[in-house]
Amino acid sequence: MNTEFKDPANKQSFAGRGHGRRDNSLKKLLFECVSFILISAGFWFVLYILIKAESPEHYFVFFIFIQIAAFLFFSTYASAVIAVLSTLVAAAAFITGSDGVKVFAALAVLIYWAIICFLNMYENRETESCGRNKLLLENMQGAIAELETALKSGAKLIPALKKGIASYEKMAEFSLKLGTTFSLKDISMFIIKFTRSIFQEAEVKLIKQAGDACDRWVYSSQKPVYIENTAMDYRFDLHNSGDASSIIACPVFNGENIQSIIKVIGRQGGLLPSDLRVLTLIATLSSLAVENVKLFETTQNLAITDDLTGLYNHSYFMERLAEEISRASRHGEEFVFLMLDIDHFKKFNDDFGHQAGDEVIRRVALGIIQTIRNTDIVGRYGGEEFSVILPRTDLKRGLVIARHITEMVKKERFNFDGKYAGVTVTVGLSSFQDYREEDKIITAADEALYEGKKKGRDRVVARGSLK
Repeated sequence: MNTEFKDPANKQSFAGRGHGRRDNSLKKLLFECVSFILISAGFWFVLYILIKAESPEHYFVFFIFIQIAAFLFFSTYASAVIAVLSTLVAAAAFITGSDGVKVFAALAVLIYWAIICFLNMYENRETESCGRNKLLLENMQGAIAELETALKSGAKLIPALKKGIASYEKMAEFSLKLGTTFSLKDISMFIIKFTRSIFQEAEVKLIKQAGDACDRWVYSSQKPVYIENTAMDYRFDLHNSGDASSIIACPVFNGENIQSIIKVIGRQGGLLPSDLRVLTLIATLSSLAVENVKLFETTQNLAITDDLTGLYNHSYFMERLAEEISRASRHGEEFVFLMLDIDHFKKFNDDFGHQAGDEVIRRVALGIIQTIRNTDIVGRYGGEEFSVILPRTDLKRGLVIARHITEMVKKERFNFDGKYAGVTVTVGLSSFQDYREEDKIITAADEALYEGKKKGRDRVVARGSLK
């Protein structure tokens, strides 16, 4: 309460400063008293000389110096009092003196009051200037106070700004990584890793399937959600959130559908609305990355697939054939190569038109895909020809699969403007066990296909030895 007495050092300091101020006031008072006595003595001395002197006019000038000295040491009022007294003395000299004294007395009076007017004008200007300077100083002090307040506020914002700058620098790096990643698995890993680096005090999840009411709301509304305090928020039944104090969940889109949800759960200290903006930006960048993967896959598929059937095109199928030959050679495995051709396809086009022919090619391609295994490789070799690779398959098993394909195609019926028709296929087979080079295995299957055509079509012909 009495801070001054609790700190002896401060008490001594305050007492010393008070004692110093009292000493200065005493010195100033003594100086003014001495100056007043000297000026008064000078005035009466000059007055006495004027009365006694034969030529008093020579002493009028001393009153001028006394006036100036009174102004310098006291004030304009003191010099004005001396001017009044000097005027009275000059008036007495004017009345009693000679003509010369009268002239000097009159000039002295004019000079006295001219000095007073000048001093008064000077003091007024100085007073106005001092007032302006004081006002300017007060304004400057106010501005300085505001600046200090702003600096203090700015100093408080510096840590948050540094944190924000660091976050957005990380965001730029995160964006670059996402832009050069074309795997959904890698993107998911980057999302989790980066989000955890931003929200180090929180739990981060990547939700693929809705686990609670909050997740279901995000999936249904396709909007982010911010829950400041789960204990005070009654929109969701969050039994699975444990002792979470706040939750932010943002959707990651794949086109118009939600790919996943980035969920941040704050367990110590609540998450802020600014954290929602950061997580929304992360989710937006992630959505763009998912879109890029989708676009990349689409572009890649367009480059390796046939437009009409969706099967691998000829050039990519040949790459897969070379890979299968290399793989089978390394591991000592075998595979079967099939070539299929739609019988009498030119006549079918002539009878029903090219659009009908395209429909037949699509339906035959779909039937082949439905008949073979997921691990088998099928492509459109060209025109109405197809080619199939059956990995880890011997020639005997390949013949069975080839016959299933021919039976499937034969059962298919086509209706074109009320006209029903069907097609058949001829299949030629070759085995890697017998033809271990790319050209030889293709030539062998092609020769088998040509032989089947010569024998009447709608059949399967193999080249190679059956075990």
